[in-house]
Amino acid sequence: MAIKIKHRDPKSTDFSSTDIIININEGTLFYKTPTGLFKLQGDNLNTTTIEGASSFSELTDVPFLYSSSLQILTDITTDVPFLYSSSLQILTDITSSGNISGSSPTSTFSAVTGSFDIISSTTGSFDVMSKQLIIIPFTFSHMEGNSEVFIPIKNYLDKTSFNYYHGFIPPYDGKLKKITLGPKEANPGNTTLRLRKDAGGDFDLDEAGDIVQAITVSSLVANSVYDFNFTSATFSKGDLLAFTYQHNSSDDMEIMGSLVLEFNTAT
Repeated sequence: MAIKIKHRDPKSTDFSSTDIIININEGTLFYKTPTGLFKLQGDNLNTTTIEGASSFSELTDVPFLYSSSLQILTDITTDVPFLYSSSLQILTDITSSGNISGSSPTSTFSAVTGSFDIISSTTGSFDVMSKQLIIIPFTFSHMEGNSEVFIPIKNYLDKTSFNYYHGFIPPYDGKLKKITLGPKEANPGNTTLRLRKDAGGDFDLDEAGDIVQAITVSSLVANSVYDFNFTSATFSKGDLLAFTYQHNSSDDMEIMGSLVLEFNTAT
């Protein structure tokens, strides 16, 4: 077997299956079998970059920078920066007391059960999470027939006109994701929930222009739970908000539920 040194990548005709060629300019090694030509990429130990591989079986306490598609097959435990600039798939766990970052200003790290956004515009660092879910429970006795009523916050009185205990002022920009509720004692039938936002700056939420989005679910029955999923119910920090309920039944009943809000804590 011969080892040959070159300053370029070899062609398959440059050597036999018993030879090995090293490209000393690139740090690559080539060998040939009866079925094909193969290339191995070496790692320059004088740099902090791991060159030339698309997957790794172990990374422990090494500075890690990568600029191409990468799959990591096992756990990562590191006390040093971990950076990447392209596709990254990690099949098990990351444990790090150092930084984990992506080069895109809108980098997203995803998990099997969900995802979280990265807020820093320079490093992609997720030292601070930008999204936070808030759940606000409510209950009220509905005795206003089929009129639209305001859902009380920290109270039990629904009313057809807006009062202070119906209002909510968000500390951040965000959106209403959904309202989950369950009626008791009677069947509401077709039911509409609305997010209202003070459009006129007058702290009055009774006007048609204050409606941000309305969601209707048909044929609600007693002692069952329903989700009203909102898709465009956004608001800004400091907006005066209210949430309203309306069904097509004339019966009195009790309503229990939760408001699910998502805040952007970077605002």
